[in-house]
Amino acid sequence: MSDTQPKNAIFSVLKQLEGAHIFFQLGRFDSESIMVTAVVPGERWEIQVFEDGKTEIEIFKSSGEILSAEILQKIIERHRD
Repeated sequence: MSDTQPKNAIFSVLKQLEGAHIFFQLGRFDSESIMVTAVVPGERWEIQVFEDGKTEIEIFKSSGEILSAEILQKIIERHRD
């Protein structure tokens, strides 16, 4: 694998998303990968691009259910450390 291939992997992902006008944000949660979080109606995609160019994608789909503000405290408590 060439030295430029890993760099091209992340840029390839970004160019594809930009070309499709899909909103995304970049994050870095460890030293081995860059996380691209893309948002489309009803879905969130977590695209993880590793230093060696390997790419993994996880898709989260919404049920479409809209919840009231009262649920916020319940879900915070459920996930509190």
